Amino acid sequence: MFGECFALENVVIHENIKSIELGAFSSCSSLTSFTIPDNVTNVGKEILQSCKKLETVTIGKGIKTIPYGFLYNCENLKEIVIPDNITAVEEFAFMDCKAMRKAVIGDGVKSIESGAFSSCESLSEVIIGENLKTISGDLFFTCKNLTSVTFKNTVGWYFESELEGNSEWDATDPQANAAKLKNMYLSTLKRK
Repeated sequence: MFGECFALENVVIHENIKSIELGAFSSCSSLTSFTIPDNVTNVGKEILQSCKKLETVTIGKGIKTIPYGFLYNCENLKEIVIPDNITAVEEFAFMDCKAMRKAVIGDGVKSIESGAFSSCESLSEVIIGENLKTISGDLFFTCKNLTSVTFKNTVGWYFESELEGNSEWDATDPQANAAKLKNMYLSTLKRK
């Protein structure tokens, strides 16, 4: 649609628009902010991939899933707030957002798929909402600056490992959570 419109700086989504299709604004290298309004109910994969100057994204109340590669390689994005209406975050949604320092995952999110925040080199703080049930392996792979992961619900977590079997997880210490999660690979963290 508008992918690779290198001079595009601003986008206003009309109130009649219900869907934003695959790669619609990918590689719009001058785009600095983007808002998905509440009237949009479907967002395709990789819609904002490689928008190198993108700094802020606001996610409306109409969508339920953050799609595959949603903000992949958006190098200047500093923070993401995933609202409570989102129930799932798909693979590689925020991968390679190198400047991202903080992620707030809303209470509606129940699952986060593999690699969603991998290679976010500056990511240091994550707050995970009440209802998350599953964290897939390599979620924070190569997030070398991750120092704090706070779980709003610390009860009933366990670790499934292809190599080591199952074990209980004490999710009460944000610093210990960060240390464990940034090294998690080929494993899954679940809540009973």
